[in-house]
Amino acid sequence: MGLFKGIKNLLFEEVDEHGRPIKREEKKTAPAAEPANSASAQGMPADDANSQSTSMGIDFKSDDNSEPAEIDEGVLDNIIAMLDEKNLPGPDYLELKKAANDEVLLQSIPDEKMRFTVSYATLKAASPSLSKKQILQSILTYIQYIEDERGRGIEQFNKLWQEQVVAREEAVEKAKAEIAELEAKLEKLKTFAQEQEGQVVAVKADCGKKKKEFNATVDYMIGKLRMDGAKLEEALKE
Repeated sequence: MGLFKGIKNLLFEEVDEHGRPIKREEKKTAPAAEPANSASAQGMPADDANSQSTSMGIDFKSDDNSEPAEIDEGVLDNIIAMLDEKNLPGPDYLELKKAANDEVLLQSIPDEKMRFTVSYATLKAASPSLSKKQILQSILTYIQYIEDERGRGIEQFNKLWQEQVVAREEAVEKAKAEIAELEAKLEKLKTFAQEQEGQVVAVKADCGKKKKEFNATVDYMIGKLRMDGAKLEEALKE
């Protein structure tokens, strides 16, 4: 098991039997005064210190200022695997964190700050060149690794958003435009059909009248000719 994989549980105050963080209801407490050995006093920029807290599982908030976002176990495991591959050589924050959370030390020294002090002294005895600056710098390095992963992840999310959201929204708008165009064409056809239906009624009536008049005229002429034929039959002698 890699060093980061082994320290996964140590990044959270409480975990279950599967190594997953136990979610507890947050207790509202008054903000504590900043200690003298704060991040800025130790040479860590304030922004980096804030980034550290969010990257260490302290304040996983969503981007929309709504409810805190749930921790994605798959993403967490991937980040841990990535950090395990990029574990810096020699003792640093990770080894110090693991040493400070040794089960024997936890039982004998409940205070975390004291455990850090004891563990740091032990590591420094084995590696005299180790310094507080190296420990803090290693934290910033690991944070940068995670931020780099965040950047790649955001690029993937943006690509997915473009393909699955923006492209579909554009398709929807195009479909709506086509529907509006078809509806306008349909209304135009309805108006045309109604106008033609009215004209058909008038034309049918006119055609019927003219047909009757035509037949009546033809019948009249044929009748006249037949009458004249009968008269001539009787009047003409040979």
